[in-house]
Amino acid sequence: MSCNFASWMSFSRKQLVAWQHANASGPASNWAETPVLYIAATAETDFASLPGPALSEFLLGGGTVLVAAGGKDSAEKAKTYFATLLKKYEAEASPLPANHPIWSVY
Repeated sequence: MSCNFASWMSFSRKQLVAWQHANASGPASNWAETPVLYIAATAETDFASLPGPALSEFLLGGGTVLVAAGGKDSAEKAKTYFATLLKKYEAEASPLPANHPIWSVY
């Protein structure tokens, strides 16, 4: 999915977009060149273990988090986590519709 997303973004923006692994342990400045942070979530994903302050800083700095939830449980956990994380900034998480092009890029 990550590789396909990078290809789609490259085509859409008419500029090269590459994908890379981002180290979650550390400050958001580590993600300075990561405009989209992709999280592949399953029912076992522990969102509480994600670095909340760094994610907040990343999002407030203009970054985007894309969570590909592997089921209803992980989708609800992601929604709850990000709603709580963003509430104090009067921002909200927005789910992408099922027919959004990002879900079918290849």
